[in-house]
Amino acid sequence: MLKKEEIAEYLKAHPNESYRSVARLFETSHSFVIRISKSIKSVYENIAPKPKDQDVQSFYEWLKERSEREQQLDRKQTVANITLKESQPIGIAFTGDWHIGAKGIDYDSFEQDIELIENTEGLYSVGLGDYKDNQMPTVHPSGVFDEACSTELQDMLAAHFLARIAPMAIVRGCHEHWDWTISGKDIIGNYCDKLDPMPFNLWHGGTINISLGEQRYKIKARHKIPNESNLNTENAFRRWYDREGKADILAAAHKHDPFIKVMHRQNSQVTYIRCGSYKKYDEFGQRLAGYEGTKAIPVAVLFPNEHRFVVFEQLRDGIAFLKGVRS
Repeated sequence: MLKKEEIAEYLKAHPNESYRSVARLFETSHSFVIRISKSIKSVYENIAPKPKDQDVQSFYEWLKERSEREQQLDRKQTVANITLKESQPIGIAFTGDWHIGAKGIDYDSFEQDIELIENTEGLYSVGLGDYKDNQMPTVHPSGVFDEACSTELQDMLAAHFLARIAPMAIVRGCHEHWDWTISGKDIIGNYCDKLDPMPFNLWHGGTINISLGEQRYKIKARHKIPNESNLNTENAFRRWYDREGKADILAAAHKHDPFIKVMHRQNSQVTYIRCGSYKKYDEFGQRLAGYEGTKAIPVAVLFPNEHRFVVFEQLRDGIAFLKGVRS
């Protein structure tokens, strides 16, 4: 900085001296002397001033307050604490991968299952994502050819059927996340606003702590989990358990094929659950390897007076057992 000021003063005192000789005199580059000469010959009359430190600090304080206020309006959570005031065993149906609005959906089975969940006493539910198909030209251009109705109508239908089963918590699936990808919109929050009672918006997934009678149950729920493999389904669940610690149930969706595995880890039972899908006709799945979705809504029956839970792959089997132990 001192050399720059010295050169500027020298140029003012010797306006006719060549820039090259000045550069040699001060042992610097010719281009550096030219830049200095431009700075002393130019008068910027209306240039914006440099920000003052106090202005930068003031902006930071505003940003901090704005962030805090925005978080007050953000209802996305990763932990849901729920107390169920039930004296009898209860069931939890884990449902997802509806893909409402797509072609090739088994809509008859879907509607029958919704009606069963809606009308079964003591049966609660958790939504595992991909309630709508939501194909978009900016995400999967060819996917729009497999749509049966607009995404706006799909949102209306998804909210309608979620309201009928009144889930305790719902997570965001891949297809709902496309709304966030292109517009920053959390469509799950919009669904929650329309449901009564309003469920937990469990974001991409999280922990559901259930207090039932004398017992405490911990459920981990996500739509998609890391390390998934078509060769070893169990491995992704085992690594999920290793990452997040002890739980009674780990529930996921995404693969469109149901999976149930009862394990004993850390001296207690843990059950891995994956729901199926109503999307039987699937251009993407057929192109990969002739895959078709398999319908399945797993049900976990939890007991209030002993730490015991029984899991069924199919909704009707779980309901039959639940009715038996509640009678």
